[in-house]
Amino acid sequence: MRTLKKQGFKLPYLGKEIFIKLTRMGLDYEQGIFLIRDLNNIENIRDFLSEILNEKTVFTQICLICRKDFLCTECKHYSECPTKDLPLPCICEKCSQKNNLYEQYLKLDK
Repeated sequence: MRTLKKQGFKLPYLGKEIFIKLTRMGLDYEQGIFLIRDLNNIENIRDFLSEILNEKTVFTQICLICRKDFLCTECKHYSECPTKDLPLPCICEKCSQKNNLYEQYLKLDK
């Protein structure tokens, strides 16, 4: 399994045609790092990366509360989550167990 970070990731040389397809799908390329420009097509990007790399590809999440990276597989809701393995906002297992979670979430808007 290949784990990629939303903040940017490196890929091996895949050729010009695949590079162009990735950029058209919603990735940018800056200084040797691929960056996610468009989340609207992220499931297709993940599936295409899995296909061309010949291994399951997943993205880490970034916790809305503590800002740490984590894998979806660490979450107790993994099996029923509709956005698993996608780099979308979420709350890590440790933060989800805090008593004042809703108050912390409300502070994010400030």
